[in-house]
Amino acid sequence: MNRLEFQAMAEERIVDASLLLVGGQWSAAYYLAGYAVECGLKACITPAR
Repeated sequence: MNRLEFQAMAEERIVDASLLLVGGQWSAAYYLAGYAVECGLKACITPAR
């Protein structure tokens, strides 16, 4: 995966987490927000192609 793919994945997971949060699914929202952070960090350390 490249940097742009990790960035897109992070943004998608944040949207998913937001929807879960609105729906009262706290645990799942928390999990996906953490996953978004992980993808964001991977985007930071992955070389751009």
